[in-house]
Amino acid sequence: MQEHFGFEAVLYAVSITGMISNAWPVERSTWSIFCISPMIENSQYMHNPFGIICTVLALSNFGVMLVFFGWNALPMNILQIYAESPGKVVGQIALFCLYSCEYAHVALSFNRLVHIAFPLQGWRFFTKPVTVVIVLLILLFAFLEVIPYFSPEQCYFVFDPTTALWNFADTECGRFCAQYIDFLISVIVLSTILVMDAIALFLFHQHRLNLACDSDKNRSIEKKLFAQSICQMVPICIAIFANHFIGGNQSSDWGLFLSVTLSWGMLHAVDGLVLVALHSKLLEETISMLTKVWTRQFNKLQPSNSLNIE
Repeated sequence: MQEHFGFEAVLYAVSITGMISNAWPVERSTWSIFCISPMIENSQYMHNPFGIICTVLALSNFGVMLVFFGWNALPMNILQIYAESPGKVVGQIALFCLYSCEYAHVALSFNRLVHIAFPLQGWRFFTKPVTVVIVLLILLFAFLEVIPYFSPEQCYFVFDPTTALWNFADTECGRFCAQYIDFLISVIVLSTILVMDAIALFLFHQHRLNLACDSDKNRSIEKKLFAQSICQMVPICIAIFANHFIGGNQSSDWGLFLSVTLSWGMLHAVDGLVLVALHSKLLEETISMLTKVWTRQFNKLQPSNSLNIE
């Protein structure tokens, strides 16, 4: 029983962190739409097609974190309906958000590749209608992957509160979804992202040889986009590897929890933290504030130190 309280505490911490971090781009985009926020200028990256796709990514992450907070972290003596119809619906929603997150990453990588391969024409390609189509495709592909779960008698994905693990149905349909839809398609999606980012990185390196044709501001933005790609791809790789390879070899409850459930939750929490760190002035302002405090304290000590030396 004490272990389960530990699971709940960890899930609460991860889900709260993930909801707060992923709420930032959603809030910024919402205020931007209504044009009533004086702070929008601090998040210029969230105003273009790339930012809109980032918002879809953040909403998907927020949905998973909301499930973790409102479902996974509930004490198991409060609800005993995890394996019933409500639990199956929640599992389907969680998978829809997960798959939306994956396809949003594909769209972001495609956006990066187009803008780096065609610096001048890229902005013309990503018009509002094209961005809307991309967002609809993200949602469509994610929806197609959860269609089998509309037959909850044969296919479902539910949370087991006794082990703090998510499990697919022990049926032919459930095993098919686990092996081919959840694992294989995720690997294909991840491979596609890595290939596009590798090509974009190569082109980015080629463009650096001709910096005179580009501004330092554009180079700085592209560097941030690559930093975002790397910081977000690493957790995805870790989550897939831990879930499908490490988790199957674990025998302890904590080993299974850390490699399966927590790795999934951390993926979405880190996604939000990366967006906040790279696309807001929060990190820069925090570093600047700490630097000013340190400098002020250092300057206060300077006169006394000089007097002692004299």
